[in-house]
Amino acid sequence: MLRLEKLVKTYKTGDQALQAVDMDIPEGQVLALIGPSGAGKTTMLYCIAGLIDNMEGSIYWGETDLLQLKSKDRTHYRSDHIGMIFQDFHLFDELGALTNASLSAMYVHQSERVNLKKHAKVILEHLGLDDINAPVNRLSGGERQRVAIARALAQQKSILLADEPTASLNREMADPLIDDLISYVKAEGQTLITVSHDINLLSQMDRTLELKGGNITNSTKVKAL
Repeated sequence: MLRLEKLVKTYKTGDQALQAVDMDIPEGQVLALIGPSGAGKTTMLYCIAGLIDNMEGSIYWGETDLLQLKSKDRTHYRSDHIGMIFQDFHLFDELGALTNASLSAMYVHQSERVNLKKHAKVILEHLGLDDINAPVNRLSGGERQRVAIARALAQQKSILLADEPTASLNREMADPLIDDLISYVKAEGQTLITVSHDINLLSQMDRTLELKGGNITNSTKVKAL
């Protein structure tokens, strides 16, 4: 379960990106952060991943308050529990799709590496990537997005955070990917928190939270839990 208590993030300019945000998200919920540009959505996503410093308040994942951890301990927590899908992919262009998707195999025990790579291969094929060995610098934006999503799913973390996961896809490509992503996280019991403007993705959420000016202004239940 995620619980935010009076979370504040202030920029060096003095402007507040997040203003004393309180929020509870049950384990296994599929939720979207929505709102206008500049509302603080991506900042909140990065805060709850422990990727941003100099915050006030509390960010509890279960009994662990990320803000009470040192930077290296937050990194370890994120490595153990959180998968990330970044809007700009963060892929290694010279490496193949499968190598990128299974990159976390470099950081796990040798006994786990074969299974992780097999899992990454299955997910890439499930997401419809034709050539899983092609260098990602030869792939389209939509194909690169699939690799980024496969990388996050292959790690099998209990928490998945996604920043505009369908932004690079046309409608024909996005809809089956949305179905695959949601069915996968539901089957695995993962908590998914995404920033998105995609109406079709939002319709698959359990709940949406609207941010404006660094505050949650509306919470809407989309689907019956």
